[in-house]
Amino acid sequence: MSCPDHREVISAYVDGETTPAERQELEQHLDSCDVCRVHVASLRALKHGMSKLEARVRPPEAVLARVEALRFRLKPPLPGAVRRGLSVVAATLGLVLAFTLGRAWFQKDDVRSLADELIADHMKYVPEAMPAEVASNTPDDVQRFFEGKVPFEPVVPSLEGANLLGGRLCRIRGYYEQLLFYELGGRKLSLYISNRPGTPAGCRGNHGYRVCGHRRGALSLMLVGDAAEGELKKLLDDARL
Repeated sequence: MSCPDHREVISAYVDGETTPAERQELEQHLDSCDVCRVHVASLRALKHGMSKLEARVRPPEAVLARVEALRFRLKPPLPGAVRRGLSVVAATLGLVLAFTLGRAWFQKDDVRSLADELIADHMKYVPEAMPAEVASNTPDDVQRFFEGKVPFEPVVPSLEGANLLGGRLCRIRGYYEQLLFYELGGRKLSLYISNRPGTPAGCRGNHGYRVCGHRRGALSLMLVGDAAEGELKKLLDDARL
């Protein structure tokens, strides 16, 4: 048998599903074929890595139940070629499921991480550890400060009931952003404006503060403060640019 012929049984071999004759023939081939030995080692590493995802990425119970049902229906034992075909299909489906659920998990984790980063940056300003680079309650003055400093046309939104205090240039995860400071009923608010894609919707909180996201055309607006979630969302929804 050639290498391509042996590779058809390698997946079943790694899963321990070959017949004794198939296993003996393949192991004899592996003794003299470096390429197939590397292929076996790679497949084992992949399946081991997939097993580590089970704690975080577990298929829904309905999917697991259906797989179990299929196992009991496949009697008598299927021919080796059919078993190998089903093994390849199952492995492919497992990879697709793990990738899809894993990507969703990492996206959610990234949103939480961004919210924590913005809250931490806002907390630097609250005790005025990082004063404004432009201190003014005149939107035109603040807007002129940002011209040429950010890769988009700067805006200074009007937040209902809030007083503009000024702003500063900041950089979050590689994006130059407008950071505008407001005061509402004695509370300090930070509004981050950038052209960051995929603004996370809704609000997230930590350390007693909340971050609410909003999209306006090509701009991402992220408002941070210790006000109630509904209040922050309304300020963003009603913001006049």
